Amino acid sequence: MNKILVSFIFSVVAVIPALGMTVEELFVKMKQSTQSAQYGYEAKYSLFKSYNSEQVHSSYDGYLYQQGDELYQKIKNTEFVYAKELSIKINHEQKRIQIDPPTLPNALNFNPQEAFKLCAAKGITESSDAYVVTLEFSASSISPFAKVVMRVSKKNYFLKQLDLYYKTEQDFAPFGERPDRSKPKLRITMSNLDREKEQPKLVDISSYVRLEKNKVSPAQRYSGYKIIDNRIN
Repeated sequence: MNKILVSFIFSVVAVIPALGMTVEELFVKMKQSTQSAQYGYEAKYSLFKSYNSEQVHSSYDGYLYQQGDELYQKIKNTEFVYAKELSIKINHEQKRIQIDPPTLPNALNFNPQEAFKLCAAKGITESSDAYVVTLEFSASSISPFAKVVMRVSKKNYFLKQLDLYYKTEQDFAPFGERPDRSKPKLRITMSNLDREKEQPKLVDISSYVRLEKNKVSPAQRYSGYKIIDNRIN
């Protein structure tokens, strides 16, 4: 699954055209709203088998914390750390720690203007408490999504919900059974935004690994985890 991630279900709400606000202007305000020293929020990921399905096929919880240009993200049993020194991925099910050169995650490297160039159509409406942005992509575009729907709080321009409608089909049938293919949608719901709580240990690589003469070993709490160092050619 992509890092940052994902979100999808179609919800029917009473909306009217957003007056005096363009999609581009809203994205500027969203960026300004996340320029505090740090912030964190909880996320819930819900996968639906098809665009119109109301039944959740699978779901899991997550968390994101950003401090300056460093970011921590947890999705189910996997943690990601994007620090100045390294990028780290911890898979607790496999007991593996993957080390990569420092990179900016999608959440920090997102360029809305580049996304707009891929759009076949874009629009903005509003409900009582949120702006609703819809981005549609042509079948020939490089976007993995047919459509993206975003709900943005009117109060603080916080992204409350992200719905991703995938272009390609996925087989939901158990192994060995007749294929059950459909195009899924993923919904990511964000909540409990906190701009005050500082959590520097979440983006401190010493919380996860030890560096000794450029060699990496697991921190004590991850004793027994296998290190995969992708910095080594």
